[in-house]
Amino acid sequence: MSAGTWDGKIKGGTLSIGDGDLQAMAVPAGDPFVVTIPAAAAAPVAFRVPATHIPIPAHTYTYDGAPGTWSASGSVDVSPIDGTVDPATGAVAGAANAHGLLRLDFTTSADSTSLYCQLGDTPTAAPPSPFALGLTSTAAWSGATGEATLADTTFALQLNCGAPWITPGLDLEVVGHPVMAQDMNSLSLTIKFTRRADPAPPTTVTTTKPPATTTTKTPAKTVVPKPVQCVVPKLKGLKLKKARAAAKRANCAVGTVKRKRSAKKRTTVLKQGAATGTVLAKGAKIKLTVAK
Repeated sequence: MSAGTWDGKIKGGTLSIGDGDLQAMAVPAGDPFVVTIPAAAAAPVAFRVPATHIPIPAHTYTYDGAPGTWSASGSVDVSPIDGTVDPATGAVAGAANAHGLLRLDFTTSADSTSLYCQLGDTPTAAPPSPFALGLTSTAAWSGATGEATLADTTFALQLNCGAPWITPGLDLEVVGHPVMAQDMNSLSLTIKFTRRADPAPPTTVTTTKPPATTTTKTPAKTVVPKPVQCVVPKLKGLKLKKARAAAKRANCAVGTVKRKRSAKKRTTVLKQGAATGTVLAKGAKIKLTVAK
């Protein structure tokens, strides 16, 4: 088997117990399981098959000259199978336990009697324990069909219906002898393995970096600040106090103040020594004539 993840499932099989009529009973399909084969695996890989319930359909037997008929029905339950598969050879093996319950009915035209019997290991004072199964492949796993068949013909079990019903020499015909030796029983299971498709590889996104951009910086022009100058404002007509403030805002100053009689209100500027708009050095003093 190649490396990867495989889905497994019991496809079917047959069960025979005892030397009576309970022969070649069909094993139904089982629940799925998964086994993963690692890359380059050199040893058998373990897997677990879910438990299997095998119905025993009703079997009926009529004795010659007897007043009625015997019938048997029930089931056998197989525990989860702990198995291994060898990837190199395809050999499959497994181990499990099983136990069963059988109902026996004796029916006549006038009456009927029922017994419930256990199918298990050698009866003791307690209920019989399950019987062991050692399953091996009858042929290596097939790559063509994906199937492998596991079988065990070596297990033994007994029918326990209570103390009167465990006499080895008793023959119930429909069931056979209560002591079911190794050569009376067989279990065959066909397991199919189907390989899952490998997951798609992750998508690789290649990002191409744009070519480096060379930025040429233009040297900044050197700005030579203009010297602060006195730009003579219009002072004529202002009060002296306001004229001083206007001169200061224009980086000028009020120089000599000459007072002269006038019909104008007191301290009104009548005349300024420099014309409005004249550019002078910072702090240049402007002569004023004001009314007194």
